[in-house]
Amino acid sequence: LVMRKRDYLADFSGQLGLGLMANLVGQLQYFYTDKVGIAVGSVGIVMAIAKIVDALTDIWFGNIIDHSKGGNMKYYKWMLRMAVPAAAITVLMFTVPISAGQIPAIAYALVTNLLITAVIYTMIATPFAATMIVRTKSQQERGNMGILRAVGNYASGMVIAIATIPVTNMLGGTQEAWIKYGAVIALVVLLSLLICYANGSKAMRKAVEDDTAAAEPEEEPVEFLTAVKCLFGNKYWVIVLLANLLVNVIYALSSSSGTYYAKYILGNDNLIGIMGAVGLIPTFVGFIVVGPMTKKFGLTKTLK
Repeated sequence: LVMRKRDYLADFSGQLGLGLMANLVGQLQYFYTDKVGIAVGSVGIVMAIAKIVDALTDIWFGNIIDHSKGGNMKYYKWMLRMAVPAAAITVLMFTVPISAGQIPAIAYALVTNLLITAVIYTMIATPFAATMIVRTKSQQERGNMGILRAVGNYASGMVIAIATIPVTNMLGGTQEAWIKYGAVIALVVLLSLLICYANGSKAMRKAVEDDTAAAEPEEEPVEFLTAVKCLFGNKYWVIVLLANLLVNVIYALSSSSGTYYAKYILGNDNLIGIMGAVGLIPTFVGFIVVGPMTKKFGLTKTLK
């Protein structure tokens, strides 16, 4: 066992920063249509293109990491490299030049979406996912890290869902208000990523000094096409892929439709804050019961 409280908190911090970025992207559709004035169909196309490209860059960048040198430190160095760009793009995606017309605004939205989802987020989240394995050999500690990461992701989602519309409306409800809000979130993202990097890199250096990591040779990288064939040839990986596809479709529908529902059906988009808070109740219940249920019924029966 090598993890201490501050190690868990630093790892939680990294997931919190990533979660804020991802969940803020979920608010962009409403921002583009109702705050900037981009045509709804164009927004849908922009979002679809960004997601498709993101799926491809995830595989591509994972292959780059596999073939890079640097031992276990290579997983943390990307967090340092991308921390400032992540904060910058968190603000820039709200600075849409709508005054220049629909075409420039759509082009700007597409480029910034590609940068935040398919490039910057991917370059942080992909190696960050691997740090759980290299950080500790203990299944218990990995399990604890997984739980805290889930909490960090939901906590960031809670903040974005509850605060975004009320806070931006309080600031005036204009594009400038969203830029100010984005700047605050960007600062939190920057600090969160730097905290995670500082703690993780220190731990990896100490592991090398103690010869606990230096003695382990790096795995031989698999060629890209071979790795892809292996993935799609594994039926269980394909099942998980399809399951995650359905989960993300549901998530996208719920995250993008709530604000529209509050504004056009209930007549007040500020109500999305209350809707988000109420929506957390089953989430908290789930966190509480999933552990005991898994121990009693097992993973498969719990999922069913």
